[in-house]
Amino acid sequence: MSTARWIDITLGALLVMLGIWGLMLAGPPSFGVFPFNTLSGAVILIAGTVLLGGAVDTETAKSAAGLIGVVLALTGVTGLFSQLLFGLIPPSAWTTWLLILSGALLLYDWLDAPAGPTHDPRRPERGRRSSCRPDSQSTFVLRERVSTLHQRQASNMSV
Repeated sequence: MSTARWIDITLGALLVMLGIWGLMLAGPPSFGVFPFNTLSGAVILIAGTVLLGGAVDTETAKSAAGLIGVVLALTGVTGLFSQLLFGLIPPSAWTTWLLILSGALLLYDWLDAPAGPTHDPRRPERGRRSSCRPDSQSTFVLRERVSTLHQRQASNMSV
């Protein structure tokens, strides 16, 4: 599984759980630090659902991470300078930093996360044929080794 999909599934599951928790306990701060009302719980639940739904493949995961990452990061930065996050909730320091860090992680996922495990052409996967083509340098080295082997075999036969 690619890093992008792993990040989306993990953060999406956490946001879905936090959103459900916020919907169930709208009013008092969840875990004593995250204040929720019904609308903010629904928004976080939708964000987590988009991330989980986008994790079907790497490209979709990166797109979902970009969309939700920009929204979370901008909302978190807005919370640094505002008394109400878009009229939804009063931003606590925990909420603001949760939004900023989640947004930053998703922006990393969108912009720079590795696509997945790299394939080493020298070690094909078990049960599959390698579809990697050798580059010109490895082809040259292979030809040189085969030529050396043929020369040794010819000299052994003549002795």
